[in-house]
Amino acid sequence: MSVLPVAKIASAALAASAALSAGHATATAGPRVELTFRVIDRAGQQVSPLDLQLLNIAAGTNIDLGSGTRRQVRPGRYNVAAWIGTGSGPQSFTLDDQIVNVTRNQTITLDARLGRRVRVGLSAPGAVQEGLELAPIVQGNWAFNPSVIADSEAGGTKTVPAYVVPMAARSVTLYVYSVWEKAGNTVSDPSPFRYDIVNVYRGGIPAHPIFPVRRSDLARVSVTVRATDQDQQATLLLSPMTNSGPPLPLNAGTTLGATPARLTCYRSPGYQWQPIVDLTTPSGEISDNVLNMNAYGRGHFTEQYFGAVLAPQAFQLSAGVTTRRMAVSINGSPFGDPFHPGDTDESQGGTALMSLYSGSKLLAKSHLDVFGGNLNARVPMTEHMYSLQLDATRGPSATVSTQLQADWHFLAHGTTGGFSFNGQLYTAQLIPAGLDLRNQAAAGALTPVTLRLNGTASSSNPVLLNIVRAQASADDGETWHPVSVRRSGDHYVFSVRDPRQAGFVSLRVYVRDGAGNSELLTVIRAYGVR
Repeated sequence: MSVLPVAKIASAALAASAALSAGHATATAGPRVELTFRVIDRAGQQVSPLDLQLLNIAAGTNIDLGSGTRRQVRPGRYNVAAWIGTGSGPQSFTLDDQIVNVTRNQTITLDARLGRRVRVGLSAPGAVQEGLELAPIVQGNWAFNPSVIADSEAGGTKTVPAYVVPMAARSVTLYVYSVWEKAGNTVSDPSPFRYDIVNVYRGGIPAHPIFPVRRSDLARVSVTVRATDQDQQATLLLSPMTNSGPPLPLNAGTTLGATPARLTCYRSPGYQWQPIVDLTTPSGEISDNVLNMNAYGRGHFTEQYFGAVLAPQAFQLSAGVTTRRMAVSINGSPFGDPFHPGDTDESQGGTALMSLYSGSKLLAKSHLDVFGGNLNARVPMTEHMYSLQLDATRGPSATVSTQLQADWHFLAHGTTGGFSFNGQLYTAQLIPAGLDLRNQAAAGALTPVTLRLNGTASSSNPVLLNIVRAQASADDGETWHPVSVRRSGDHYVFSVRDPRQAGFVSLRVYVRDGAGNSELLTVIRAYGVR
């Protein structure tokens, strides 16, 4: 099945939901009553629910009974949501959601036979519905954490029937999320298109859950994923989030196949889709978590991922001092995607070591993990120049940005009175123009490279510095030759004459401000030459 189950997303919403469940389990003592749940499937058989959850509406806390049918609770007003399967497989799913005033011991019946079939009407040639999720939200809180409804039979090319039991309640909003792709697509033959459709019904659960959709009402997004490794496969995970509403427990992933990859997406406008693009090879993995992307309206948009040069990006570095304690961190992978600076990147399969020096004295060192790394050291009150060094290597299947070395020099001093000091660590972002989808330039071409500089102790706007130099190498850094750098608005540009035979170009830049804060960045095999 090409619609992938979500196994890697770690959103704040999921963490919050878990915290609510845990918090409710330790509720303060008080009078309790027992609830018994009688669950009936669409065939009329009494069954255990696939999942049953209670939401204390006043407290906003959740109790997940799983397949249980009894629970003692404190009196109050509860939302009861049950996920009911019918038949083996199951052959259908039903969501029964009720709001109940609990004052005494009682039995609550949840009957799937009352359900009405959910239908999302999309007229798109060749598209079949491959995933469906139903999420009732009660006063901004999750009433239920849904599972993806997908059919494992017939190659996973359609969803099994899903039903909802109608109810009216002003506090309940139902979100219906459906995913459509080409019938019969596989990893080796992925769908060239994908539809992500969110329908919203406010005021309960509709008696007629039919949601017509027109493609002209959707945002069209052209997705391109470049190749960075040999034998590389790409997946895309989307999680619709509203700009101002509650976090939604909805997400669905799909395979994009081998890189380079293209996909034409059609998405409901008005949502932040929080794309996560994951690239895997036999020797490693790299992910781009773009969790701060603006919502799309109607129209045509583009998304690009994993362009050269993979290197530390803006907002990934920090060096702060409070009293005499210095804390230095690199957030995420050192091989960040320059197409999405400031977002979270993760990588596995390589090695990375960060070291902190004062002169020639080593203060601390640490290997980076998939989420980055941190260093702590005791420093004097007087101002000194410190050096943060990073040595990182990608896995053996990597074709571009195979190695990098970075050396940041920055001034720092101790503080008093509860104040802190932030050292100035610059990040040099390199974006060669004219590369193909394998991050390669044509042999003998003149490749223009954009160089943008950001600093941790400055605003998020690019900065201009006193000294900016660049070098290029066609032999993996054995020899270097300087290139001329010129200013262009708020950034810099330089051009590299690429070798006349297939191979790679390595890049090195050195930047420094008037106070002596600097970065020396070297990227081996920054981009390829075909």
